[in-house]
Amino acid sequence: MHFFKAFIIFAGLFFPLSSFAAQDIPVKRVVISTSGLAFFEHSAVVKGDTVLHFPTRLDHVNDVLKSLLIFDPKGQLSHVQLPGKEPLTQTFRNLPFTQAQLNDPVALLNAYQGTTIKIKDSGQTLEGILIRVIPEHNIIDDSETTRNRVTFIGQNGLKSVLLENIQSIELTDPKAMQDIQFALNAVREHSQSEQRQFKISLTGTMQRDVTLSYVVPTPLWKTAYRLVLPEKGQDTGYIQGWAIVENMTGSDWNDVQLTLTSGNPVTLQQDLYPSYYTSRPFIPVEVFGRVMPRLDQGSIALAKTAQSPKRARLERRQQGARFNAFADAEALAESLDAPAFAQGSSGHARSSTLELAQIQHAAQSSDTTAQVLFNFPGRFDLQSGQTMMLPFVNQKLPMETVALYQPDRHKSHPFLSVSIKNTGNNGLPPGILTLYAQDTTGMHFVGDAQLALLPKTEKRLVSYALDNLTKVDREFKNNQVHNQITASEGVMRTSVKYRNEAIYTIKAPAEEKRTVMIEHPRQSGYDLISPKTDDIEVTDTHYRLKVPVAKGETIKTSVILERAAWESIRIDTLSLQDLKAYAKSRGKLDKQTRKIFAELAQRRQDMAATEQKINGFTQRRQEIYRDQNRIRENIKSLSGNSNLKNRYLEQLDDQEDLLEDLNKNLETTRKHLETQRQKLQNYIRTIKF
Repeated sequence: MHFFKAFIIFAGLFFPLSSFAAQDIPVKRVVISTSGLAFFEHSAVVKGDTVLHFPTRLDHVNDVLKSLLIFDPKGQLSHVQLPGKEPLTQTFRNLPFTQAQLNDPVALLNAYQGTTIKIKDSGQTLEGILIRVIPEHNIIDDSETTRNRVTFIGQNGLKSVLLENIQSIELTDPKAMQDIQFALNAVREHSQSEQRQFKISLTGTMQRDVTLSYVVPTPLWKTAYRLVLPEKGQDTGYIQGWAIVENMTGSDWNDVQLTLTSGNPVTLQQDLYPSYYTSRPFIPVEVFGRVMPRLDQGSIALAKTAQSPKRARLERRQQGARFNAFADAEALAESLDAPAFAQGSSGHARSSTLELAQIQHAAQSSDTTAQVLFNFPGRFDLQSGQTMMLPFVNQKLPMETVALYQPDRHKSHPFLSVSIKNTGNNGLPPGILTLYAQDTTGMHFVGDAQLALLPKTEKRLVSYALDNLTKVDREFKNNQVHNQITASEGVMRTSVKYRNEAIYTIKAPAEEKRTVMIEHPRQSGYDLISPKTDDIEVTDTHYRLKVPVAKGETIKTSVILERAAWESIRIDTLSLQDLKAYAKSRGKLDKQTRKIFAELAQRRQDMAATEQKINGFTQRRQEIYRDQNRIRENIKSLSGNSNLKNRYLEQLDDQEDLLEDLNKNLETTRKHLETQRQKLQNYIRTIKF
């Protein structure tokens, strides 16, 4: 035990901690985006040569390496340094001992076999070359103890002492002392495995402001709206938006300027922190006489295209624009004026809809090309791990209450909804919406809804409750009308109109009127024929049409969609029934065209009669074949000459004559059918109307 105490004291004396002039740089500005990233800006006043420190989480190092910006207007940046991803592994890879051996004094001494040592033991000093520290196991009073014996070579030969009995042991080799000091410093500096420390070395002579910024992942800021519906007879309501912000960076925010952005920028990540090594092909050692040049297969000159000076200037401007994109957005946000919010009036007997609490630090907002910015004029403190709510919008907007009928959501009842038009100065990000209504008794909760992204000047419809007092029914009628028919080159083309009609029956509540907004699905290729009004809205998937219904009233309205198309069919594939139908009245054809179809029908009917004859001849021939097989089997059963056998032979002879006549008739009839078919094809090719 004396050894361990002496060794620790010894290490403290010989391994002093390194010291340097450095300072931490606090965060002063945070821009949180709905993309899942946040822009952090640190600033500090420095003088002369300075090393700035800022810690970051291990999983954020890649993003800091990707996005770090440093501004020192009156100084120069020397370098930025941070430990490797596995700093201790890299440190001990170049040392003669491992981290485990550093934690074990005996193993550490054995790692330095052959080095010179100095031992103080009982007032005497022993010097020599270390051979090895060997553990000795002894059993005393049924208990096992372990001691370590240091063996070394001194001036008088081989010697050994018990490590536990000496006062101190010193490695006198300066290189060994430097190795151990370096390892201990690395262990102390990298004791936090989940954090890395960036060191930014700046040079300069005067006092100046230094700023650094970077982009790292952070929790999304969330949006929660409060909406007060318009009172009866009014067309404006009140909306208030709150942002929910979290500080999960691991450090406190003190006196921080906060900006929130809502958009969908492209965000990428890359492993810049890990070490990568290029693989190289392994080749054998060449023996003299085996070296062979590669066979030349010829070559061609590589054409060089000179870049025009105009093109080079354009690329430089594009690179500069990409680099300054965020700075431009920042400058735009700082130049905005806070919107003037309506103040609630006083003097009413009850609380008015627009007399909610006013916002102390109203967010200044504006739309940029890619996102909406909300810049808060005040400064905020937020401890690590804490959540904060901030109001970022507070204004009146035009609103209209409707009953939205979505049959795919509910078959019989519409949803109570409100149409919101954004007449403000900026778009509103998506978020959850809590709706309230006010009457003579006060404010009431009426439902929740979701608000999609609402750009300036656009409308959004949000539904918050099912309207059980209003009933809607619908029925469908689908038909098709054949209009124009043309024929050419044996192909008939028919103009067809497909019509889909939906009939909606709406019944309003007995004591309330309704404006019902019907969502009717759009169909690819179909056009809206009815109704034709100016207030029909069109979404990506539906038509929206408003139907005002008085209280207690039941009305019907129809939505008609039509699609025009051409159907093509080969005339020779039409059935006899189709031809007769066209010859009479189908498609309201003129007399000459019906005459053509009548001629086609007659020819097809004549061919059918011929085919029927062929079938009759074929059937009769098959009957004779079956009867002949029967007779032959009977003849086989008879022996010698007999009257019955002769009778069978006479029957076979008669049937052969009949078959000969049938085959001639069948061949003649088939040729006639082929002639009819060829004449029909020739006639079809001449048809044109």
